[in-house]
Amino acid sequence: MSAGDAISWDDLRLFLDVARLGGLSAATSTTGLSAATLGRRVTALEQQIGSRSSCAGRPATS
Repeated sequence: MSAGDAISWDDLRLFLDVARLGGLSAATSTTGLSAATLGRRVTALEQQIGSRSSCAGRPATS
């Protein structure tokens, strides 16, 4: 991530909801978004920070 890139705080908040609740399906009720939309937003955040997470039910990679 370069100095000019900013992390999307909305995507970070959604990521935290997914992580705290244990997955995409669980986070749909609190966020009002579909699991597919949450997955896309988590993927976008991962691309911004340059790392994959394991919170969406898949192993993290470095």
